[in-house]
Amino acid sequence: MPEKVKEIIARYTEADPESINGDSKLVEELALTSFDVLVIMSDVEEEFGIIVDEDMLMGIVTVNDVIKRIRELKGEDK
Repeated sequence: MPEKVKEIIARYTEADPESINGDSKLVEELALTSFDVLVIMSDVEEEFGIIVDEDMLMGIVTVNDVIKRIRELKGEDK
């Protein structure tokens, strides 16, 4: 799953998926806008068959945060 998330994020940046790591900050390091993050999360919802509540978006800062939310929503957070 982490590699697929990196591929989705890379679509909206000039970064290569291999250069994106779990600690990469979406806005500060990858130069994404808040709108980009919303679009990415929409793509994530579609890819993984989940629905991300708006309240969950507030805590998403890094790539690992995206992965954590997916795991939580899929019941894989253990």
